[in-house]
Formats: sequence, structure tokens, C-alpha cells
Amino acid sequence: MTKTLRWLSFYCVLLGSGNCLSLEGTPSAVKINSLAPDVQLIQLETGETFQLNAYLGQVVYLDFWASYCQSCREAFAMFNALHQSYADQGFTVLAVNLDDDPAVLAETLERYSLKFSVVRDNKLKSAAKRFGVEALPTGVLIDAGGRVRLYHRGFSRGSKQFLSAHIEKLLAEKELLISQ
Repeated sequence: MTKTLRWLSFYCVLLGSGNCLSLEGTPSAVKINSLAPDVQLIQLETGETFQLNAYLGQVVYLDFWASYCQSCREAFAMFNALHQSYADQGFTVLAVNLDDDPAVLAETLERYSLKFSVVRDNKLKSAAKRFGVEALPTGVLIDAGGRVRLYHRGFSRGSKQFLSAHIEKLLAEKELLISQ
């Protein structure tokens, strides 16, 4: 860990904030501008599996989260707002739940009115491993061509503005590709 990251971690602990954004780069499992791993995810409603590449042509934000993660739950309102703002332009939030107990997930979903899609990883956490998830929440923004464009750890109050700027850029790129 670099000296700067140590100080940032100390500062976050000192402030008692669970909402600190890690400044570490992307893990070796994922490279910016590389194709996103075509992972298999599980639909909550049906239990059916599907491949991430089913969303090619859309801008996708994968949010890896768990019910025990306070910052993850705090981000729900932001994802509802992002979904509402951009869904009709071809943007999708896929919140990939990593809870081991389906009852805990069900209880969490009952407490929150989520407008975006919640899916599950498999019991081996294969998707989380393929994306190099080491902390929660972890987000991956994928462009319409299936390339990883942003790897984002943590949540802070400024995350919505930060993500909105990146989403808008990718939606504009998507529209340029369509019009050509």
C-alpha cells in the first residue's frame, strides 16, 4: 500500500466514515478498455441464469454488493436516481448481490424500494472473482461495446455526480456509433 493510500485509510478510519472511495487502480483481473468478462448471473425472480453479454448495446453499471455492507445500502438511492435518469437512453444498473443467505437478501429487498435490477452471483462468487472484487461496494461501468470503462470502489456523496458524468459520456458515444 502506498503512503498516500495509508494516509487516506487512516483519515477514513479517523473520521469513522464507511463511505471512503478507494483510490487503488483496477485489479489485475480487469483492465480498463478491455472486454468485460462474460460472466453468468442469476435472475432473482426466476432463478434462471443469463450471460452478461446479453446486455451488449447498453451501457451497464455492475454494482457488487451485500446486505451487510452499509455503504452498499446507502448507494441504493443513487442507483434508483441513475436508473430513473438514464434507463430510457440505454443504461442499466445490475446490482450483483453476494449474500450467502437468500433470506437475508429477501429481507433487505423488502426494506428498500429498488427500481433497478438486482441479480445474484453463484455460490462460488465467480463473477466477483472474474471482476477482481476485493471490497464492497465495487462498481464496473461497461460501455455499449462490452468494454470496461470505469472500475469504482466505495461510495461517497459525490459518487452520483462522478458516475453521471461517465454514464453521460458513454451514452453519447453509444449514440454516435448508432448514428454512423
